[in-house]
Amino acid sequence: MQWYLIVKGADYMKFVFFAGIFLMSIVASCSKQEFETLMVNQGMELENFAGSHPDSLVVFQNGVWRIILEKGNEDVVAEAGDSLFFDYAAYTFSSGPGLLFDTNILEKAEDAALGHDLNYYATRGTLVGRGKLVAGLDRGLVGAAVGEKCYVAFTARHGFGDVQIGMVPKSSPLIYEVWVKDVKKN
Repeated sequence: MQWYLIVKGADYMKFVFFAGIFLMSIVASCSKQEFETLMVNQGMELENFAGSHPDSLVVFQNGVWRIILEKGNEDVVAEAGDSLFFDYAAYTFSSGPGLLFDTNILEKAEDAALGHDLNYYATRGTLVGRGKLVAGLDRGLVGAAVGEKCYVAFTARHGFGDVQIGMVPKSSPLIYEVWVKDVKKN
């Protein structure tokens, strides 16, 4: 048995319009669900990575892991709104640091054939917790101490999301290796 739908004239245009809306909503719903599933999987991978550092203090807050490799001066800790000065190496996450896509450390940049003006390779300064950095890094630096060396790792939700940025594929979890140089209380 075969079914046929016959639609003519203005009704045809309405049919096409609503059919298109219906199909787009199904695709968007699937894409959103796939992204959410991917975020759960990335979170589990990041949690496993954090757990693979038993000698390190691991801080999990606001969807971001900070794995403290070397403790800093706990008397000087960055709070939201403080100025923080740091060096970093930014990687895609692949069971740990993967592809280096940005750094302000000249030697690491040269090893990875990243080309920037020499002025690029200077210690960075930012207001912590004020949205001046990638969301995951911004959140992960709250609580960091002067002299601390850490990883800040997060899912694509707190990184570049479902968008490709430069050489970073869309939906990539990220991990930053960070050396905190100074914190100025504001």
